[in-house]
Amino acid sequence: MIIIALYVDDLNLTSNSSDLLSKVRVALKENYKMTDLVEQSWCLGIQVAQCQDSVRLTQRTYILKMLERFGMQDCKPCKLLQLFISRNCLSEGEILFEEDTQRYQSIIGSLTYVMIGTRPDITFVLSKLSSYVSEPGKNHLVAAKRVLRYLQFSKDYNLEFSQGKAPCMVIVMLHGAVRKMVLQLRVLFSKF
Repeated sequence: MIIIALYVDDLNLTSNSSDLLSKVRVALKENYKMTDLVEQSWCLGIQVAQCQDSVRLTQRTYILKMLERFGMQDCKPCKLLQLFISRNCLSEGEILFEEDTQRYQSIIGSLTYVMIGTRPDITFVLSKLSSYVSEPGKNHLVAAKRVLRYLQFSKDYNLEFSQGKAPCMVIVMLHGAVRKMVLQLRVLFSKF
C-alpha cells in the first residue's frame, strides 16, 4: 500500500513497502520535474522525526512562535488542562471589547491548527472554547490563555506512530488544481 498526500506543490509519499516506495519515486521522477528530498523533516509547520521503527511528529517550534505572538512566551506553565473547564469558567460572562474578541478568535484559530496537527489532547477543551468564538467573554479569554499555558508546559509532547502499535488514519484532501495530476497518477500507478 502507498499513501500519497498532495498539498499545493508538495507531494508526500509513505508506504509499508520500501520496494514499492522506490518504484513509485522512480516513476514520478520519470514523468514529472521534481526534487526528491528523500526523508521528510518538516511539513506544514510540523517537524517529522523518522526513527527506525517509528515516526514522531511535533509542533514545538510553532507552539513557541504562537506563545510569543500572544505575549505568553514567559508565562507560568500549567500542568493540568481539563480541570478549569467548569460551568463557572465557560458560563456567559462579561463580553469582550472588539480588540480582545479578535485576539480570542486568533488564539482559538492557532490552537485549532495545533490540535489538528499533533495535539489531540486539547480537543475537548478547544471544542468548548470554539463555541464562544463569535461572542467570547473575559472568562473565555482566560480559559484560552490557560490552554496556552498548558502548551508551554507540554510543548515537547509529540505524536509517535510505531510500527504495529498505533493505528493511523490518513486523510488526503485534493483540490481542483491537482485533479489532472491525480488522474495522470492513477494511470501511472495502474502499472504497479
